[in-house]
Amino acid sequence: MDMSYEELVERYGEDNAKYLHETLCDTTRHYSTLAYIDMGVGPEREFEAIARERARARNWRFLPLRGDMALFERLVRGEWDPKDFLVVEPGHRIAADLNGGIVTSENIEP
Repeated sequence: MDMSYEELVERYGEDNAKYLHETLCDTTRHYSTLAYIDMGVGPEREFEAIARERARARNWRFLPLRGDMALFERLVRGEWDPKDFLVVEPGHRIAADLNGGIVTSENIEP
């Protein structure tokens, strides 16, 4: 949503603007937890403190997690094991996997 609440009111009226804003702009209304993933890079304590404060301000549970850079490192090194990565070759596209997976690659060329 790229319109401000005031722009919504001007364009659609107060009642409609309120509904549109609540529906389209409040993307965290159903959240109750803020998870912070410590990846071991950067000033982690500072970032964790910011995340913890944001959770407290929203009255959400704060969940600190330990991350792992292994997947990212394999991505960068080109070690693309099919169990972890979907490689989409030229002439293919990403599609839903109807055989128990999540996504797959399918040929789009005749």
